[in-house]
Amino acid sequence: MLAREKFSKYNFDQDKINEMLADIKEIGILINPTLSNVSMTDEKDRIFYDTAKEGTALLITGNKKHFPDEPFILTPSEYIEQRELLVEPRQKHERKKQARKV
Repeated sequence: MLAREKFSKYNFDQDKINEMLADIKEIGILINPTLSNVSMTDEKDRIFYDTAKEGTALLITGNKKHFPDEPFILTPSEYIEQRELLVEPRQKHERKKQARKV
């Protein structure tokens, strides 16, 4: 999706897209949210908002204006800028856990 033409303004390279997808696969969890009553610009976006909110997860979107102003809602650029702060500490923790098992 991030390689689509409409996202070209973010100037992502394929390696960054692959890193982001790997992060999602590594740390993602399945959530079946309860639907909220929050006012939404586009009702089709509600499931994404509710899933992120209930799962205490990030919602990464190229269209923040469709969502309420919440700190867990980031653009792809914001996510990439913050990735080191968000993902690296968890990866370091996992590596330490693995090292202790050996």
